[in-house]
Amino acid sequence: MHYLNRKFKKIQPQLVATTTSYNQNLPQPQLATTTTCYNHNLLQPQHTTTTTCYKHNRLQPQFATTTTYHNLPQPQPATTTTYHKRHKEPPYCSEKDGNLEGFIPDLMKAIEEKTQMSFHLSKVEDGKFGSKNDRDAWDGMIGKVISSDASIAAGPITVTDERKEAVDFTVPFMSVDLSLIMLKQEDGAKKISSAKDLLNQTDLKIGVLKDGSTHSFFRQTKDTTFMKIYEAMIKDETNFVPSYQAGVEKIHKTTTSPKYAMIIESATADYYTVQKPCDLLSVKIINDTRNYALAVAKNWPQKEQLNKSIEELKKDGKLKELKTKWWPSACNGVSKTGAVGGATVFITLGAIFLSLMKSF
Repeated sequence: MHYLNRKFKKIQPQLVATTTSYNQNLPQPQLATTTTCYNHNLLQPQHTTTTTCYKHNRLQPQFATTTTYHNLPQPQPATTTTYHKRHKEPPYCSEKDGNLEGFIPDLMKAIEEKTQMSFHLSKVEDGKFGSKNDRDAWDGMIGKVISSDASIAAGPITVTDERKEAVDFTVPFMSVDLSLIMLKQEDGAKKISSAKDLLNQTDLKIGVLKDGSTHSFFRQTKDTTFMKIYEAMIKDETNFVPSYQAGVEKIHKTTTSPKYAMIIESATADYYTVQKPCDLLSVKIINDTRNYALAVAKNWPQKEQLNKSIEELKKDGKLKELKTKWWPSACNGVSKTGAVGGATVFITLGAIFLSLMKSF
């Protein structure tokens, strides 16, 4: 055990006041603890006196984790990286002129203003929300959080029981249902008014987002009707699409029988049904309300700050403002919620990112 005190004098044109402490906790039998304190007393604008003290307990030459706290104001803003699922997935996140924009980037900016945190957004490499693979390991955004490559996974991530076993979630920032999105039906076509009607649609193939929460639901369901729907899905691997955008493109391209339809979250369906060429119909599933939330590591200490800021954004109407901004309607006669005239059909299916934190 030893202490080291040092004083420095130098020309300093700006006033700086920073207190930094480091505490390293190791899962190893021996712990390495380092405490570093900085105290800067500025007597004149051109004169800086700095006192630095170090306290070392050198029982272990390596450490596993580091948490750094900064008292604001800081010389430079704190930086955290947020992973979003894809760089081209409107309305949540898309790329324009080299910059990311959409509901998620705006949401994170709003949280920055509430918490004084700072986030850097980046896309996850495999383009997945996160599911378990054959080795029982998590991929996608959830995998990034678990491996500590990310502090926060931000996107339209559905909160599920399986995911809650691996990560923690904030309070929801959006609630959605499941919807069937398809081309508008021609006069005389068979109308869909129940889940069982999907089984009788010989001219319609049903698909979902590959390895998404809806895919997991159908894969794990014990309901006879849903099992039959899934059995029809797996007969053609192309029914499982890599992104919502790819699914919508497949709907438009499949103009001959059997046509293609996709079961997705209602908020996403609402967006695509009000975009040109205005030829899509959203068939909502009203008995499977699910939530979108930010995913963080288990027991992440800043989660409550995120929760508080999201609740404040709900209360002051900011989340509603962002929804209005990024779900604009480009179609006449179509509401912003995706209902088409009086033709919306309801199906009752029954009850059914961030790189490692640097500083704050």
